[in-house]
Amino acid sequence: FLRKETNTDHSMLTTFLYKYSHLLLRSRLFVGAPKVSKQFICAAFSSSKIINDVLSRVKVFAKREGRQPRILLSRMDKNSLGINTTGIAVRFADLGFDVDLGPQHLSPEETAQQSVNADVHVVGVCNVATEYITSVLALRRELERLGRPDILVIASGPIPKEHHEALYAAGVFAVFTHEGDIPYCVLQALDQLETLLPSDDSTICSA
Repeated sequence: FLRKETNTDHSMLTTFLYKYSHLLLRSRLFVGAPKVSKQFICAAFSSSKIINDVLSRVKVFAKREGRQPRILLSRMDKNSLGINTTGIAVRFADLGFDVDLGPQHLSPEETAQQSVNADVHVVGVCNVATEYITSVLALRRELERLGRPDILVIASGPIPKEHHEALYAAGVFAVFTHEGDIPYCVLQALDQLETLLPSDDSTICSA
């Protein structure tokens, strides 16, 4: 018995793949050497407007910048073991980012130095500890000391909503508490990163 595939079927498949792609694509990620294949997951997302918008803008950004946007994912405390950084890495890689996975339990200063060494555009801080605001402040100070205040800092994890404003005040550019928020976080980051690029009227991105 066969039946015609419906839009609902495709939507359910897309949702499933986005939620569980880190299990389906259990590729090993190395610092400075992303190993994630994008074709399978991106094809499944082809009908999603938000994903199409992200992929299109990442493509134009890469053309203007001369390279893909790059993110370092760092766990700066010993209590963040429950955060699936591999899953987060796969999400960003599927959206066109080059992804570096930092060693576990780096200090804010070590994270800043690694970010500068890798010349990333964004640092993703994956923390759940109560001192994460202090860690972010230290990270921002060190990035400024190293001459790279332009590197964006985003925070992820089960962060209570009432703490978001304090994180923004500490220098965090964006916060996401669920992997499904990553495409929207990427659009926010691109909005800022595009302002730092040389003006090029022929390739200006539209939101």
